[in-house]
Amino acid sequence: MNAGSTGLASLALAAAGNSKEPAGCTGWLGRLQLPVTSTQAELRGAIAPSPADLAALVTTPVAYWTSGDNADRVRQATAQAILGLTATAVACRRPNGRTARTALTLVSASPRPRSVHGRAPTTRCR
Repeated sequence: MNAGSTGLASLALAAAGNSKEPAGCTGWLGRLQLPVTSTQAELRGAIAPSPADLAALVTTPVAYWTSGDNADRVRQATAQAILGLTATAVACRRPNGRTARTALTLVSASPRPRSVHGRAPTTRCR
């Protein structure tokens, strides 16, 4: 089990309308996130690929980061895990009360939704 595949699985589960399992993934992924107090500024908030990688990043960040392809592994894990951390399933209801397709919302820490390609983000079912 690693952060990248868990993040992508969480996104897929949320896209399929499942709201329970992505929450479990989010908790596990959150425990792999490096603290903002990390001595290495470029690692603050990054997500370690696995619990063993997190331990190495916390105890010997410079040695870990400069060894082999570890820097690329952390970048990839962070990019994939962030999708799982932000995915939320939103069930859309039809006027007759039946559930339509599930819309996927990516949650942002920004107080104002950002536009994508000049269009405002939406959770509308299509």
